[in-house]
Amino acid sequence: SYVNKLRFIAEKYIPLKDDPDAALPPDLAEKWSIIWGNWRRLLEGHEEILTKLKQAFQTDIDSVAGVFIAKERHMTSWYSKYCENHRKAQHIACEQHREFFEQVRQTLRDKEDMNSHLMSPVQRCMRYSLLVGTVIDKARKDGLEGRALSDWERMRDIMRELPLKTESIMEASRIDNLEPGIRITALGQMRTKGVVRLGVLPGPYNPSSNPPPSQLKFEQRKIFLFDQMMLVTEAKKSGKAKTASDQFSGLQTIYIYRSKVKMNNMRHFSAYKFPEASGESSGQLFCVADTTPGANVVYVFDPVDADTRAQWVAELRQMEQQQQDFLKVLQNPVMASGGAGDQASGGGGAAGAGGGPGGSGGVDSGRKSVKDKTKTEGKSFNTSSMRLPNKWG
Repeated sequence: SYVNKLRFIAEKYIPLKDDPDAALPPDLAEKWSIIWGNWRRLLEGHEEILTKLKQAFQTDIDSVAGVFIAKERHMTSWYSKYCENHRKAQHIACEQHREFFEQVRQTLRDKEDMNSHLMSPVQRCMRYSLLVGTVIDKARKDGLEGRALSDWERMRDIMRELPLKTESIMEASRIDNLEPGIRITALGQMRTKGVVRLGVLPGPYNPSSNPPPSQLKFEQRKIFLFDQMMLVTEAKKSGKAKTASDQFSGLQTIYIYRSKVKMNNMRHFSAYKFPEASGESSGQLFCVADTTPGANVVYVFDPVDADTRAQWVAELRQMEQQQQDFLKVLQNPVMASGGAGDQASGGGGAAGAGGGPGGSGGVDSGRKSVKDKTKTEGKSFNTSSMRLPNKWG
């Protein structure tokens, strides 16, 4: 099972660093944590999931989906961090120190090489949705409906999103020459990414003095937009795939870091404006201005089509609005929370404490009614013929 594979690595490979008989090359010992990253966290997390799955299969099979739904954020974090490090780990273990790990494999009589081991978590997160889809098909044939079925469908959606998120992280991990201190997984969720023609001009953005588009020099750039930062990169082909990892992911492009714009210093303009005397049209151009003191740079985007433009402008507008809302909270937290009067009136009196409306008793009874309602909304699986598939573990 998957958990057994994770455990095998944790017990046989990772401890080699502290084994004097293993004779690790000095430079490999220094890079040991890069190879294995958060492998132990993956193991601990999936051991917990497997335990809860076994309990769910014994008590209420409809609650299986809830196990994964509850772990959505955790799984995204685990796999994002692992995939961020994957490229470096592959290079060290499968290229720089291939002979050492091959000797270890033979000593342990391990049937899989390091490339297979390191690819296992990447492949795993991409297989969940297929397995869940099979379960949903069977559930519908068995008559499952209502809340129970919607939970399985929600789980399927989560498992479809997981590989997309991790693949984006793997792609962003191929950005070379990042500034010290920039960690991909510390930048929040990736909002969008894409190739655009990008023009750069000195700021500040000024419609009365901006040059017309014909005077701008546009170059093709790959842009990664995260919650906290926009990264501007230049794509460079790295040649043919050297490892199974490259062939599997299809990510043979290396990105050279060019610049960044932090979210709190970013302003966006949905159209690029300039003096009308030029007689030119701005077309689909839009802008992002970096207002960082000492920077003052304006990035002019020329998207490939109207749909791409609409997606980018919508994301930038939403991010800017969220930033403004956040600043309002910082400036006036009382108003942002609805006022002190609202706080004073909310369930803090004796009635609330005694189990009346707003008290702990009310919460418990509310939970019970929701639970009872859920039981009557839809049918359940016939658990007599169900077994926990090895694939779950």
